[in-house]
Amino acid sequence: MSRLVTNALASLVLCGGLFAAVSSRPAAAAEHLKVDRNNDREGARKNDEGEVAQADHSLVQAVASGDKKAVDGLLDAYFTWIDSDGISSTREQILQDLSAFANASEGHADLKTFRYGQVGAVFGVQHGGRFERVWVKRPAGWRVLVYQQVPDLAPSSPAYAGNAPESADCENPCKAIPFKPTTEADREVITSYQAMNTAIWQADADAWARHIGDEDFGITPGVLVTKANRITAIRKQKETNTRALPAPLLSARFFDFGDTVVMTALHQPRNGKPHYFTRIWVKREAAWQLVAGAQTEIQAAPAPFILSGRQLSQEP
Repeated sequence: MSRLVTNALASLVLCGGLFAAVSSRPAAAAEHLKVDRNNDREGARKNDEGEVAQADHSLVQAVASGDKKAVDGLLDAYFTWIDSDGISSTREQILQDLSAFANASEGHADLKTFRYGQVGAVFGVQHGGRFERVWVKRPAGWRVLVYQQVPDLAPSSPAYAGNAPESADCENPCKAIPFKPTTEADREVITSYQAMNTAIWQADADAWARHIGDEDFGITPGVLVTKANRITAIRKQKETNTRALPAPLLSARFFDFGDTVVMTALHQPRNGKPHYFTRIWVKREAAWQLVAGAQTEIQAAPAPFILSGRQLSQEP
């Protein structure tokens, strides 16, 4: 850009256009100001994500060294660990046997950190799979809310089953789910969640995309999910006239943090084993969008697995 400005000034002076050369300086200054502002925003974004990355690093170190007190201080009161087999453990269970948690958590590579206000997410690769750790900012500092591991192997029963019969109906989760929201944010997220699943059922990629953030990043058994590759898959379903039937929702828990909501859920495919889902929703321009998530199949469950839905209340 400096060469272009220099050449332009030289030409204008040679042509006697001194006034024009002087008048070009505000435009150049505005361009520099725009670059500076972009750099400031990028720097602020990295600093915000850095807080999440530092908390995550502290947890990894504490677990590796067996520092139970430090680990306890970083686990949220509602913390859940879902291992690659779909076995869930509470905060209390982990603290009782920290060594098992440490052995299952070895290895961290290809880390990606995201922050959405008071919620952060760290994705990475470890021994035969991937993981997501969801962090939330409490008054006392950052705490990990969910640690979910996802194997590289494809599930025995996909959560969005293809080739659904013509007689099938997406009542749950498209029209009704066994969860009663207690906040306005939860009601709005459920509306977006149901519209997203309806779009999948109807193979409407454009309608689906409206409920998904452009940076959407998700991990499912054997597959990395982005907005772009999911749109391609939905359009292919439309072209081949196949229908992907979303798995019914059995239970859910919502954690509200302003314009960000963490949704944990248990889904039951029509003909297979249940799946744990963790989703992060962000409100943008009065619309809630899914921006990150993870999915793990419960390997030890029989197929088909039958479990009645149960109400889980929203937590602060």
